[in-house]
Amino acid sequence: MTGPDVEKLFSRIARLKAAIAEKRGAGAEWDYSFPDGTMTTYRITKVKPPEVVADELEQVFVWAWTLKDYLKELAASAGRPAQSVENLVNSDSNLQLCADLANREKHARLKQSRSGKFAKLGKPRYTVPQEGIGALLVTPSPVVIDVSKPELVELRVPIENELGAVVGDALDVLDGVVGNWEQLFADLSRSPQPSREN
Repeated sequence: MTGPDVEKLFSRIARLKAAIAEKRGAGAEWDYSFPDGTMTTYRITKVKPPEVVADELEQVFVWAWTLKDYLKELAASAGRPAQSVENLVNSDSNLQLCADLANREKHARLKQSRSGKFAKLGKPRYTVPQEGIGALLVTPSPVVIDVSKPELVELRVPIENELGAVVGDALDVLDGVVGNWEQLFADLSRSPQPSREN
């Protein structure tokens, strides 16, 4: 792999992150059962459906983890041990969670956990500030939240361990992963290339 190959992959990840940041969409609907057995349908308009957010995140985590192999090749071509990339992963919780999420997506089941948490994505959660709501219709069912300003909606996606406890936020972890890889790439790009004798 060469520097331009790695840069191409960074560009792909940046495009996927930008797509995740776009919150406008077709809306979503879900049912909620109260402890007394009453069920209510909730509908939120003009935001990206949660399953689309989950699809985008799963894809970007796979590509972010793929960067590891590119960087190992780049390290070798710069005369650095490929193990240095693995050592970075072993020392950083964001990269370890990325490994779990990507491997779960690629293999459907996680037999080993790089983080030790067997991490998985939880359900995306929206927080809509009052100034982002155009109308709120409250009836026994459905309750409709009409979002007038999707750009004001806050999106959080928990990362959960095997017991369902939250161990991080996917967007924060993704930022940490990309930051780590960018730092390593910059470091490898500054490394003197080994001389080749003819």
